[in-house]
Amino acid sequence: ADHQSQHYRLEDDLLKYYPENIEAAKSRIAGAEKDMARYMENLPKAPDAQTEASDAPETGASEVGSHAAPSFPTMTVLGVEYTEKEPAAKALLEACKTVVGKEPAKIGSYLGFDMSLAFDSFYKKFHLTLKGDLSYSVELGMDTFGNMTRINNALRVDIPERLNSSKNQLENLYQQVE
Repeated sequence: ADHQSQHYRLEDDLLKYYPENIEAAKSRIAGAEKDMARYMENLPKAPDAQTEASDAPETGASEVGSHAAPSFPTMTVLGVEYTEKEPAAKALLEACKTVVGKEPAKIGSYLGFDMSLAFDSFYKKFHLTLKGDLSYSVELGMDTFGNMTRINNALRVDIPERLNSSKNQLENLYQQVE
């Protein structure tokens, strides 16, 4: 009876569980690839966003010209566009004061991603969500430039990690099906 039960469970897995999870993994891969394309498309306008990414493509500036003031991509916060890092970072902290609920409220956009902000009253922390095809969450602190670094890292590091993780998961699912 146990053998037959296990046989039926494996049959169910092959007919339902694996196909559903394979499709979900493919969807995550497609979403992460679109987000990576969105990020890379907006990145040349944003050298600040890749300062820590030594393997990121160059923006066309020569080494001599790279000592000029780095340009900052436009960040929209509460309807106001910021083209400099410090005012944008401060506006982000000001936006935190307007958010009171756990429900994410759209506050603007950055590098082609919509930004939503929510407040977790239990932990007393602000969570910024960057939404492209997939969502990337960032916990905000009170340090203006630290928040900007966290946001850039969420895009620069989390997207490729999620893409690789989903590809590995898909490969694992195919192996399990075999």
